[in-house]
Amino acid sequence: DMTATRSYNSRFTQGEVLPNYAYPYVKANGQLVRDEDNPSTKYVIAASAIEGDGSIVSTPYDLLKWDKGLREHRFVSAATLKEAYTPVTFQDGSRGEYGFGICIGEKKVWHWGGWPGVQTSFTRYLDENTVAVYLKNVESHNWKWVKQFEKITSK
Repeated sequence: DMTATRSYNSRFTQGEVLPNYAYPYVKANGQLVRDEDNPSTKYVIAASAIEGDGSIVSTPYDLLKWDKGLREHRFVSAATLKEAYTPVTFQDGSRGEYGFGICIGEKKVWHWGGWPGVQTSFTRYLDENTVAVYLKNVESHNWKWVKQFEKITSK
């Protein structure tokens, strides 16, 4: 039922325009410009055809549906989810803070992402029925906002 989530890239869609699509913006010569109009992010053109890395678009509402589906084990079993949320163990016996595609904390799991012109954060609080979603379509190299956002959203 995630009807607003899909793989999409305005460079490769042959004129297709998604309703309410928030184009990514980057800073160039002191101004904000669409990432695809900025010569210094041309490298993204080739890389942005990678499905899943930089080309998945969604909405906060659809990401709440994703969270609900995970909590209800609608498409991933409880056992698989537990395994995904288990930190990796290295050969020396030490443990990392990363599971299967997600960072792992004591009472939360999260994934942050970025691409020229976008930053995202998806945090699930495991002991609560709470998820924090943040989607940003303006370039920033400052990730302090994620911790500030999480202070507001966590109990």
